[in-house]
Amino acid sequence: MSSGELRSRVADQRLDVWGAVAGLFVAVVLFPMRFLASQIYVETIPLVVGGACLLYLFTVREDIRETGLPELSGGFARVLPGVVFAGIGVMAALAAISGGRTVGFLALAGVVTSAMLVQIAFVAEEELDVRLLLAQILGLAFVVRFTALYLTPGLVGIDAWSHVYEYADAIRGAHSLEAIGDTKYFAAPLYHLLVVTAGEVLGTSLRQALFLSMGVLMALVPLFVYVTARFFVPVRWALFGTAMVAVSDQVVRWSIHVIPTSLGLFFFGAIFYSLSRLFYTESPRRNVALVVLFSVAVILTHQVSSFIVLVLVGAGVLAQFAVQLSARWGLGPLAPTDEDGRAEEAEGAVENVNLLGVLAFDLGLLVFMWSITPYGDDSFLQTVLDWLALTLANSARFLNLAGPSGTGGGGGGDPSLLAEIATYIDAGGILLLLFATVTGSLVALRRSRARQRAYTFVGAIVIMLAFAFVLPLFGIRTFLPSRWFAFLHVMMVVVGVVGLHYLSRTLPREAAVALVVVFAAVFPAVMMLSVSGTRDNPVVTGERTRYAYTGSEIAAVRTIGDIRPNDDRPLYTDHPYKAVFKRTGAHESEILQLTEDDRPAPDSGVVVYREYQSYGGAQFESPGGYTPIRHLAPEAVCGDRSSSVYANGDVQMCLLDIYSDSRE
Repeated sequence: MSSGELRSRVADQRLDVWGAVAGLFVAVVLFPMRFLASQIYVETIPLVVGGACLLYLFTVREDIRETGLPELSGGFARVLPGVVFAGIGVMAALAAISGGRTVGFLALAGVVTSAMLVQIAFVAEEELDVRLLLAQILGLAFVVRFTALYLTPGLVGIDAWSHVYEYADAIRGAHSLEAIGDTKYFAAPLYHLLVVTAGEVLGTSLRQALFLSMGVLMALVPLFVYVTARFFVPVRWALFGTAMVAVSDQVVRWSIHVIPTSLGLFFFGAIFYSLSRLFYTESPRRNVALVVLFSVAVILTHQVSSFIVLVLVGAGVLAQFAVQLSARWGLGPLAPTDEDGRAEEAEGAVENVNLLGVLAFDLGLLVFMWSITPYGDDSFLQTVLDWLALTLANSARFLNLAGPSGTGGGGGGDPSLLAEIATYIDAGGILLLLFATVTGSLVALRRSRARQRAYTFVGAIVIMLAFAFVLPLFGIRTFLPSRWFAFLHVMMVVVGVVGLHYLSRTLPREAAVALVVVFAAVFPAVMMLSVSGTRDNPVVTGERTRYAYTGSEIAAVRTIGDIRPNDDRPLYTDHPYKAVFKRTGAHESEILQLTEDDRPAPDSGVVVYREYQSYGGAQFESPGGYTPIRHLAPEAVCGDRSSSVYANGDVQMCLLDIYSDSRE
């Protein structure tokens, strides 16, 4: 090889290739961790990242002609919309007849979504009706969410009970924020004000107001994905991503467990769209104003969401500096180039949006608001810093996997086959999304596209993935990583469809069709069956906890609150049922502690048994101090040592005789 050829080969190296090689190297380095920790993401993420990088390197090395996907006949294009709408109608009817989202409902939802994705991917360009497809996607989104909201007695989740029946109810009764003056939401009341205002304007209960305000907003989140993705991909793939996020388990999770995180996610979608507009439109001031406006809204809504927005804007500032430095110093692949690899000399060709002012404003307002936000005996900011310092001092160490791995079974010990299958279903959606996102990130880093926008969104995803996956490996969960996934899904879907669009054009047609069909068939199925999106009624009943309650269980909470037994000490029951007693003000409650033979601890006092404890995912505190799922017989909780105080056929409250004797 001549020196000229060598220089040409070196000059032809691209940032996307470097990134793929680096990703492959990281995957190889991380692969042995599977032998150190039995955790689903530790075992699978290196394989997914490595596979995506290898596939991308294959596409850039091979001389593959862009053939595109085959097209369905006009007959299919005309029939499929009717099939999808009919399927959505059957879903609604099935949920109404069954009284909730059953396994049949979720399976049908997966099939309907698959039909929709096939329609989007394979219908001829001239047959694509954007308005009709958006109507299908939004119809599916509303049915998936509102069947859970309206057919579940009470509310789904834990925190929602406090936000509606404690904070919002107090504001409505007092007509003032002073009613929540001692809580951290005194400085972030936007969610509660929205619910209270909706209730007053519509003349409904707070529960109905929550659904008709926040519930509707969350069903519209997929629209942010569509309008954002249109900046990066053709309309077909923007619709594909919109349908994906409509059934994303994490987005559905915060659409049925409607709390300030949900409103924060809605505003995050608006900020993501506004940032994208900055790179593609000629109205920078208006778009910056939108980013600032929605950033203020997030800060006034939810603390974790506002920190996530800060990460996104911070990634934009880092990208801004990277582009400026590369333009000034010509730092190799960071320098903008055209398709032939020639460096662009015109300074105006470097896309550079100044986000430093936005970051400074957001950071300043966030620090100020957190400093005046009460939390315990101190401010929220000081409390978070203290928690972080305590975590770093006591818990931070490699492979200290704080929190469950997701493989736990119903009775402890080795997980059952059903639990293993459920674990892979729960992780399957994010892993498929990660595969597409890695590919899309590499596409975004191609020299002809390597601009601030690419570095901003790819960098933000990398940083957010570190908070969600890397920090928990070291026992650092102060930043509540479970709250980050929905925000990640929104960004990963947009970048992911960039990758899918690229692969559909560069892979051989047979491979491209197989890839798209796998996504269309598998992604909706695992997302709809995942535990994150089915908190109201998990598919694997005995292995996953249900965060919703029957009508008799809620009636028991009210009645026991009226009876008020044992006022000076808490009653004991399972998690999460105990939360309803405490957060509705019915009675002070604690998680029931079990002895080695799965009996209530001697000092339990008043205990509450519900039928769900015998077959479902109820959790109890074990002698080891953790909370595994246990399946208990009624006599194990309310046995010979107890006296029954209340029963309604589904719930029984008992007073342990040992405790009553000690009181006499």
